[in-house]
Amino acid sequence: LQQARSRLPCLAPLIWRWEKGEFPLTMGEAFFRGPYHFREFEEVPDEAAVPFLVTGLAGNDSAQRFFDKGVALVHGFRDQEAERAFRQVVTAAPDVAMGYWGLAVANGQSPGRARLFAAEAQKRLGPNSGERERLWIEWLERFFDDKTVLDEAARRRQAVRDLEALVRLDPDDLHARAFLIRQVVLNEYRAGMEIGSRLAMDRMVEEILDEQPSFPMTAYRGFLWLKDRPELAKVTIDPFVARPAKPMMTAEDFRFRGELFLAQGEPEKALTLFEWAVVNELQSMSEGGRMPEESDLLPELVGRWAETLGAMGRVAEAELVLAGAVALPRNPVSY
Repeated sequence: LQQARSRLPCLAPLIWRWEKGEFPLTMGEAFFRGPYHFREFEEVPDEAAVPFLVTGLAGNDSAQRFFDKGVALVHGFRDQEAERAFRQVVTAAPDVAMGYWGLAVANGQSPGRARLFAAEAQKRLGPNSGERERLWIEWLERFFDDKTVLDEAARRRQAVRDLEALVRLDPDDLHARAFLIRQVVLNEYRAGMEIGSRLAMDRMVEEILDEQPSFPMTAYRGFLWLKDRPELAKVTIDPFVARPAKPMMTAEDFRFRGELFLAQGEPEKALTLFEWAVVNELQSMSEGGRMPEESDLLPELVGRWAETLGAMGRVAEAELVLAGAVALPRNPVSY
C-alpha cells in the first residue's frame, strides 16, 4: 500500500486554496463562493421537513419552508443542497440570524466559511431572538471559533455539552435531540471519538421516530452501528446501484452511501458510488458555471475515489482518476 501511495500524483492543482492556506476573508466572499443555483427541493417531502420555527420568520411562510427543508437536508448529509435552501432564507430575510446559522451548519466540512457565517449569525442576534436561538448560535460559534485554545477533541466535547443544554431547555424539541445525535455520531465518524453508549443514542433515534416517523434519521442510525453491528447499519441502496440516473440524489448522497458500503466490506459498490459522486459534482459545477477550484467538495470526492482504488491495489486506475482531475480546465488567475 505504501508503494502504491508513493505512485499517486499530487492533487495540489485541485486544492490550491487549501495548500496556500486561503480561506474566505469576509462573509460576503464566503457567500458568493457557495452554491447559488436556485432549486425548489421537491425531493424533500413536506412531511420530512419537520417545522423548526424561527422567531424572525413568523409570517414569512416561504422563508420558513426553505429553512425547514434546509434542516432536513442537513440531517440527510446533503450539505450543498442544504446551503442552497438556507441561501433562500437569507435572501428573503437578511436580518434574521438563524438564516446564517443554517449556512454555518451546512458548511461543517468547510470551517473557514462556517466560521464567518456563525459570526454573522451572532452579530444579527436581536432582543427578540429568544434564549433558544441564542443557544443554537452560541453552539456553532464556539465550535468554529479559531481563537479557542481547545484541541479538536475538547471542542467536540464542548459541542455535545452545548447541545445538551438545548435539550434541557426544551426536552420535547425534536431538533435539539436530533442535532445532539448528529454531533455524537460525527465526533466518532470524523474525529475517531468513541460513542459512550450506542444503545442510548439509538433509543433517542427511536423516540424521535416514534414522535415523527418521517424525521430524516436514517443516516445517523447507519453510522451509529457501523463498527459494532454493521448489519443494523445496512442501508437499502442496491436500487441506486442498479439505476444510476437518480435525479434527486446529490454528490453527498452518493458519498455517504459509498462510505457505508466501504465500512461494510463492499469496496466495489463503494467505488461505483464514489464515481457517481464525482460525476454528480461535475454536473452541478457545469450547471452553476463553477470552475474546479471553486468547488470545496470536488477534491475530497476525487481523493476518496482514488484512495479507495489505491487501497484495493488498483493503482493504475487511481492514477488515471487523479490525472483526469488534474487535467480539468482551471481559471489561470487562481495560481
